[in-house]
Amino acid sequence: MKPLVRISNLLLVSDYDGTMTNLASQIPQRNIEAVKRFICKGGQFTLATGRSVYNVRRLRELLPLYLPVIVLDGACVYDFINERVLYSNVIPDGIKDYIKDVLCANPHLGAMAISWNGLYDIGNYETTKKHRPQSVGNAIRVPVGELPDKLYKVGFIGSQDEIDSFQMYIGDKAPDGTDFIRTDLHFYEMIAAGQNKGEALKFLVSKMGMDMKNTLAIGDYHNDTQMLRLAGMSAATGDAPESVKAAADIVVCRCSDGSVADFIESIEKKIAKT
Repeated sequence: MKPLVRISNLLLVSDYDGTMTNLASQIPQRNIEAVKRFICKGGQFTLATGRSVYNVRRLRELLPLYLPVIVLDGACVYDFINERVLYSNVIPDGIKDYIKDVLCANPHLGAMAISWNGLYDIGNYETTKKHRPQSVGNAIRVPVGELPDKLYKVGFIGSQDEIDSFQMYIGDKAPDGTDFIRTDLHFYEMIAAGQNKGEALKFLVSKMGMDMKNTLAIGDYHNDTQMLRLAGMSAATGDAPESVKAAADIVVCRCSDGSVADFIESIEKKIAKT
């Protein structure tokens, strides 16, 4: 944990689902008020989320998002003010046969693929429908062979037990140039190798001309761990798995009680003592 200075020097980066929101995908008012207070004191704020540009665009009506946002679990950093991609990392070409083979071997799993222009349903529709959050949006049903060549990620979907088994099935068999990451109890996702929120945070901090020691990060799941380890100070929600809590400097309250507000208040108290 690095020593903090004043809020006006700090960048706060928060995961969205299960961190900024409660388990019903609603933002506790306490979080909204704390973020606005943080910004009023001169702090800077943005999100690092697994959601797409399309989904984050709608969140700008709920949160003061003026900075570029890390989306798609670090595959992209998008500037909504100027409507441009600042950073992008896609899965290597030639991956469709692998996806097809995996789905043939696991026909019970749902699956969705994300490109820049679309969301595609490619697995067991009933499984996807059962476990996909409503916030994801509508997907186009297509055969794997008709997917676009440039994909940001492919999510395999199932019950917790099914995804636990699928994670063991994949093991170390990820194709060259790809990694797999558990982003939810019901999602195991294929991404480009080296892609994560931490790498995207490095890019954003450099782009803003800041020092990593002046960054704050908060998250709740395995896809947040690299970001939590890199930040100058980090927090895990009280709901987070133990390994995620171990990656953070502090543990705050559960997401339903306002985790982000809890973190901001701890920062305010820490600075007040210096």
